[in-house]
Amino acid sequence: MNEYPSIVTSGKLSAFLSEIQEANVPVKFSLELLKTMGYKSSNDRPLIPMLKMLGFIDGSGRPTDLYKQYRDKTKCRFVLADGIRRAYSDLFAIFPDAYNKDIEALKNFFRPRTNGGEDKVNVMAQTFRDLVALADFSNDGENTIASIDTPEPSQASKVALGRYQIVGSGQAMTLNINIQLTLPESKDPDVYNSLFAALRKHLLDREKDI
Repeated sequence: MNEYPSIVTSGKLSAFLSEIQEANVPVKFSLELLKTMGYKSSNDRPLIPMLKMLGFIDGSGRPTDLYKQYRDKTKCRFVLADGIRRAYSDLFAIFPDAYNKDIEALKNFFRPRTNGGEDKVNVMAQTFRDLVALADFSNDGENTIASIDTPEPSQASKVALGRYQIVGSGQAMTLNINIQLTLPESKDPDVYNSLFAALRKHLLDREKDI
């Protein structure tokens, strides 16, 4: 089971993210590099999987465009918010305002998604809150990233919303609208149920009112 990041020491998370803004961009992020940065404890090792989930490094450990954009301190908090949405796509599919959820709601989400005990659940929930504290979600729903190195989506669904006639300047024009929805990888059926329920509510049902 692929688990969400769990950083035991909150202060280290903030310091680590600040450090990668100012240090040279490495060719590859590895445990050895982590140790040279002073993060030698076994509790620090989850920092690398966290960078991967955020989209800051690729599967081989090489920094992505997102990593480099995070170094811009004028927009780093927005960039991190986009990375958090990427890393916790299942959570945001259920709770679009996950960054406002209390610790109990977060623990209830993480509990069935780990084989660990309550201590592990607490750390996973707190790690999410610590990341959120370093991000800015005021551009809620807006993509602030110019380009991100992302893997090919595993599933996609194309939804046709029908045809509409727009009349202007005495002429009618038929408009066909198609939306492609890229689904996050998940074995949790609630994630897909929530996505399609939201799609129907905000898009398909709205067609009836037009």
